[in-house]
Amino acid sequence: MYKKQKLSTQNLTMDICNEIREVKTLILQQQRDDTERFRKLVDIIELQNKVISGILGEQTAHIKSLVTKSNAAVSKFFQKFPITSDEGLKEMENAINEENEDELIAVIKHVLGSKGLIKGITSIISQKLLIEYNYFGIHNKKSLRDYKKFMGVLRCAANEGGDFERTIRKAIKNAKNRHFKDASVLKQKQKTT
Repeated sequence: MYKKQKLSTQNLTMDICNEIREVKTLILQQQRDDTERFRKLVDIIELQNKVISGILGEQTAHIKSLVTKSNAAVSKFFQKFPITSDEGLKEMENAINEENEDELIAVIKHVLGSKGLIKGITSIISQKLLIEYNYFGIHNKKSLRDYKKFMGVLRCAANEGGDFERTIRKAIKNAKNRHFKDASVLKQKQKTT
């Protein structure tokens, strides 16, 4: 019986060893397969990266050329703001045409930035000049509405939705209020000194 038990234990040990070898062989094969798949994925990723790098290079070159073109257009108009005289306003009105309208809209949007038309009107038309104007030209003031092309460009650039007429009137009113408040504060300071 002892021999039988010993044989049985040996057979069991051999079976376990064989199973361990089979599992080890399967694990090694799985590792080889995984390694091969990993290498293929790395090759694919490297190829994709090369393609993407090429496309990004082309896009970067294209964007740089567009920026260079737009900067040239922007700089041409950018230096004209804020408009400080009647002549400057007339020149701007006469300079606007279908070819440069989009460029001018882009410049005005840039000048206004995130302030919007109501707070940024003095970046477009100087406060001193706004004192002489109102939108309709009533009460012995000059009319901004007479500058149809400039107001059209300003309307497109402001793009605040709603009623442009109301917005521009409020912007002018606020700019004038700021002007007179600053003048009042200055007077008060001069009186105290």
